[in-house]
Amino acid sequence: MLKKLAISLICFLTFIELTPCLNATADIKNEKILRRSNSAEPQSLYIARASDVPSNMLLRDLYEGLVNCDQNGKIIPGAAQRWEIDETGKIYTFHDIRGNWSNGDPVTAHDFVFAWQHLLDPKTASTYAFILSPVLNAHEISKGENKDLNALGVKALDDKTLQVTLKAPTGYFLNSLLHYSFFPFHKGALELYKNEVTKPGKMVSNGAFMLTEWRPQDYIMLSKNPHYWDRANVKIDKVQYFTTEEQNTTLKNYRAGQLDLTYEVQAEKIQFIKRDKDLVKDLKIHPYLSNYYYGINLRKAPLGTNKDIREALSMVIDREKIVNHITLAGEIPAYGFVPPMTANAKPVSLSFQALSTEDRLKRAKELYEKAGYNLKNPLKFEFSYNTDENHKKVALAVIDMWKQAFPGIEVTLRNLEWKVFLQERSEGKNIEMYRGGWAGDYNDPLTFLEIFKSDSGVNHCGYNSPQYDALLEQASIAVDLEKRAEIFGQAEKILLEDAPLLPIYNRVTARLVKPWVKGYGIGGSNLLDIFYSKDLDIVK
Repeated sequence: MLKKLAISLICFLTFIELTPCLNATADIKNEKILRRSNSAEPQSLYIARASDVPSNMLLRDLYEGLVNCDQNGKIIPGAAQRWEIDETGKIYTFHDIRGNWSNGDPVTAHDFVFAWQHLLDPKTASTYAFILSPVLNAHEISKGENKDLNALGVKALDDKTLQVTLKAPTGYFLNSLLHYSFFPFHKGALELYKNEVTKPGKMVSNGAFMLTEWRPQDYIMLSKNPHYWDRANVKIDKVQYFTTEEQNTTLKNYRAGQLDLTYEVQAEKIQFIKRDKDLVKDLKIHPYLSNYYYGINLRKAPLGTNKDIREALSMVIDREKIVNHITLAGEIPAYGFVPPMTANAKPVSLSFQALSTEDRLKRAKELYEKAGYNLKNPLKFEFSYNTDENHKKVALAVIDMWKQAFPGIEVTLRNLEWKVFLQERSEGKNIEMYRGGWAGDYNDPLTFLEIFKSDSGVNHCGYNSPQYDALLEQASIAVDLEKRAEIFGQAEKILLEDAPLLPIYNRVTARLVKPWVKGYGIGGSNLLDIFYSKDLDIVK
């Protein structure tokens, strides 16, 4: 009898523990809670400190810039209800700035002026200051060449009107305003809370949601902003972002009903999902303006000081095999850095792409030996990557290709937690080769090529080419799109020849979305993979 009671009690307790998972999209108050996975703990929710995708996902829900985009990637009004561009193409005037901060204060043009000046202030030391470079004097201010922040080409004509002056006509400028670096920031909150300005209860944001809870390495909870200008059309009450660096856990949680939307799908699970009649209906795969590459720290020998060995390593990577047998989601082999679908670009490829597999291998071995390496004196280096099974699987495949081509080569895998990985990659001290990826901030070649400018805050390779920098400066002020594309092509050719990176493939987005999540249906033209939780709904 006691045994039966014990079993009954265990079953009852198990039922209580599992019951919340059965209705994962609503709590006892019948709130609509969207549960999303994020690839890692965000680097920072302080706009001037963020530079990664996990932070970007959250900042889009917390803040709103001058413009938004619809599900097809078309620019639509955001905090600014309308705008106009003068005949020179250099002066943008944004009218009728709307909305309130999460503390009830009105959002004004002055909040944008403060945010942009703060991000560019050398004392802020933002790694993303370079993205504001089209704005008049932005580059000079960020480099300390002009200490007057008021010289920046942005000013509030009144509380609801913002005027932006560019140094030259910039066709992609409106598109670039989608990036969080252009979002407004609440000056009073920063002055009051200082380093704690990103904590729940202290963060003041103007987006559809506000930060209400943060459990590091577990989840971040956002709640509907009662002061958001379009709150009547926001159907979701809360958004819960789960930190899930382990992709196996993500799939398990999704199948158990604990997630409504995944950040991505583990490569080795793609075929399994495609064979599952229920899961395959939830799989969403879309083109993505993003690449995947291996970066080289040019400040450290032997890889950083020997171009021949970098080229040899790149030559023997079978990119087609990687996308056809490992990643499996429709990725495209990459022989350049700018993705081929990028607007206003002329594709450039590595010189060895036209060679046969046999000729590539022969040439790679010649370069390997020329660099002084052989079976008796093999190349040894360390490869660093952030925790993710996809990264590990691709790395193991590439290392196997290197071992087959260069017997005796020793590559040590070094797995780092996301924030540690970002810090070490930025410092460039302990990194030799690293897993890299870049998602376009706007649809233009410059969003990819400018990260390798010598003064870029995200130039983790330490690449420095005056000729390359000069070409990008020339392209940035070129008005003729054909000529501009040619200049970008010249710059990319120099970059590929110097080999500070090994292109691997161009990415796609592959995620699982529950059928009760309505409003998610990114069109094929939304290459930036921008969608907002405010546009989604949960309907069971």
